[in-house]
Amino acid sequence: MMGLYSKAQSQFDYIFYKSLINQKEQDLALLYLNNSLPINGLIQKDSIHFLKGIQFYEKKQFDSSVINLQQISNSSPTFTHAKLVQAIALGYLNKSELDISKSLNAVSNSDSVIKQIKILLLASNAIINKNYSSYDSLIVQINDSLYFYSSLQTTLNKWSSKRTQNEKSGFVAGMFSAIIPGLGKVYAGKGFDGLSTFFTHVPLVFILNESLQNSGVNSGRFITFASITSLFYIGNILTSYHDVKISRKEVDFERKNEVLLQCNIMLRNYFN
Repeated sequence: MMGLYSKAQSQFDYIFYKSLINQKEQDLALLYLNNSLPINGLIQKDSIHFLKGIQFYEKKQFDSSVINLQQISNSSPTFTHAKLVQAIALGYLNKSELDISKSLNAVSNSDSVIKQIKILLLASNAIINKNYSSYDSLIVQINDSLYFYSSLQTTLNKWSSKRTQNEKSGFVAGMFSAIIPGLGKVYAGKGFDGLSTFFTHVPLVFILNESLQNSGVNSGRFITFASITSLFYIGNILTSYHDVKISRKEVDFERKNEVLLQCNIMLRNYFN
């Protein structure tokens, strides 16, 4: 291995580094790349940035990946691949839809397959950000003849069909729970919690009513149970409101990660 390393350093053997990548030796590849001999020429510089960018991407160090991929010149043979990977890395970093679109729009549309990949990544970016008007205008430009992105298309279709299912309102959830304790939680998709909340309130209401009937409104027993019931009731409304927000975040996280995973698989299928 040391002999190969010496040769790679003196001649910058691209194949040597690619073999490390294919063997999942990311740490070793980065070690060698960080200790490379002084860079000679733009081609070698672009190759080093590309390889480091890919390695950092594989290690899920997306900030470092983007920094390296951004430095590749547009004359490099790896430029298109770098920009496509960079767009996915920016997605994992929760960058804006505009930032990701800029990365993708730097890619030339001269190659018909690359054009389709670029449109799919733009459509993925739109679906993650719930920009459905943009998604609808992009997805109609995709043909169904290329197998390597069929899985991504299926995933995008799945989330597109759910576009109205997760647009629930925290205010509505709170109102439902104000009418019937626990109903807002059921609305938020937490049926078990909703039932638990309802059956917690039922005995409290009975005890409160019994205290009112037997001890009167000014009794310590009634005041105690009225306070407890009020706390549970208000808490039920507030938690129902927040359950919707939490549910939205969970769905958004699932959508983003599932779509980006399929984007990554698409690039692997094409470039490997």
